[in-house]
Amino acid sequence: MTFVPSAINTNRKRIIIASRKSDLARLQAYAVGEALQKHFSELEVEYRFRESLGDINLQDPLWKMPEKGVFTEDFYKDLCEHKVDLVVHSWKDLPVEEKSFTVIAGTLHRADPRDVLLFKKTSRNKSQLQFFSSSPRRIYNLESFFSWSLPWSVAAIKFTSVRGNIQTRVKKLMQSTEIDGLVVAKAALDRLLSATREEFQETKSFLRGVLTELDFQVLPLSENPTAAAQGALAIEVARDRTDILDLVKKINQDEVYHNVSIERLELKKHGGGCHQKIGVTVINKKPFSLFFLRGLTEQGVILNQRKIFTPMAENVFTEEKKFNDYEVHKNLIKILKPLSFELPYVSSGSSVGLLVTKAEAFGNDSDSKVDLKALLSEYMIWTSGLRTWKKLSQLGIWVSGSFESLGEEESPELETLAPKIQWFKLTHSQGKKSSWAKKIETYEISYEEPENRKLNLQAESYYWSHGELFKKYFEKYPELKNKVHVCGVGSTYKTLCQYVDPIKIQVRI
Repeated sequence: MTFVPSAINTNRKRIIIASRKSDLARLQAYAVGEALQKHFSELEVEYRFRESLGDINLQDPLWKMPEKGVFTEDFYKDLCEHKVDLVVHSWKDLPVEEKSFTVIAGTLHRADPRDVLLFKKTSRNKSQLQFFSSSPRRIYNLESFFSWSLPWSVAAIKFTSVRGNIQTRVKKLMQSTEIDGLVVAKAALDRLLSATREEFQETKSFLRGVLTELDFQVLPLSENPTAAAQGALAIEVARDRTDILDLVKKINQDEVYHNVSIERLELKKHGGGCHQKIGVTVINKKPFSLFFLRGLTEQGVILNQRKIFTPMAENVFTEEKKFNDYEVHKNLIKILKPLSFELPYVSSGSSVGLLVTKAEAFGNDSDSKVDLKALLSEYMIWTSGLRTWKKLSQLGIWVSGSFESLGEEESPELETLAPKIQWFKLTHSQGKKSSWAKKIETYEISYEEPENRKLNLQAESYYWSHGELFKKYFEKYPELKNKVHVCGVGSTYKTLCQYVDPIKIQVRI
């Protein structure tokens, strides 16, 4: 295909930004325009919105459509002919193949890439469930996840195809008497619910009202990696528009661009396209980048991989080399002592969240006469890891999400789904304090080292479940300073770095 471009307008005081007409697409286009105007105060921006093929054909599931880039290809000719200066896309909608005449010149801050389940409160305890989702990736990865994440026994889950923008799909969910839930990209909800322009207030009010009738679960990346580039914007520019390329370079987020490029390259290895049952996500947990891959290839190969990348590769072990770990906590007798505590009061119209670090935070449930399901029904529950989620789910407790044992430095990013929520952290007396949650001490924990189970100082490596345990042993065995240690990416790693050279720490997820 050959294009004859019109004359290039080298006057940078005015540019034309194009995108689809949906609320979400317009929001994303405005975000790019505003970012450019922040850097170039005299820049004027004109927006042009129109429908794409994918917006017009709402009958077929995307993965059944023969065309690639059903939401993006319609804008390609306009860029090549210089009728518009740049086009803003949801990056996940773009084909993985590079184009001859255009390039993805940049991106902005990435919204939360995770998926979220919106679930009707009236459907609780149903053994037969139906969820809206047209994504082969979600269907493949989530059936097994929902078998334990939902706090009751589910005999079968059926997925039903659905098309349309976010508000259309939510409306279809609420109008259906058969469908119990809907799986969508959290980034789309976050952007719509945080919109400030008047033109989005109707959509925002609708979604806010509907959320009062729904429970939600933010789906873990380790169980359900997202579509490649989900949550990221793509700014497409004609390759010969050096004037526009220079503008976009000023607002590009290099780290996001790098991570998304890794995701798209991985998807390309397996053929690319939204018909694939493959999820891949790269996120940053300073100083690490975490890679999640899960799904099924067209050749029937099962993918299930987690990796750690680090800019300190010469100093920090990666998962490429494995050690025979000496798991210190398994060599000890753990003693739990429940403490008296009170849960925070939940007033009418308020929202209170509980970060549950361990299921032990509520004591030994076999001895307890407290109905935890009833006790916690007023709270939003978040867990430190998936093991705790599973244990709470078995007790009939709805869990909204988890940190997946990846660290608790930042809040769970629920400001849009649950605005003004006040967080409390249920942990043991030596548990770490948090900057975003008030600590509630619910138990004490101590360890006894039996005489016949002394620490093996000849071990190849030592796995530490938490930092306080390491500190206890380090006082007794200072020679641990010269040993190899293994831990997760959160606070335990930071504790070990205070005593041990990072070159001797292997981090795992």
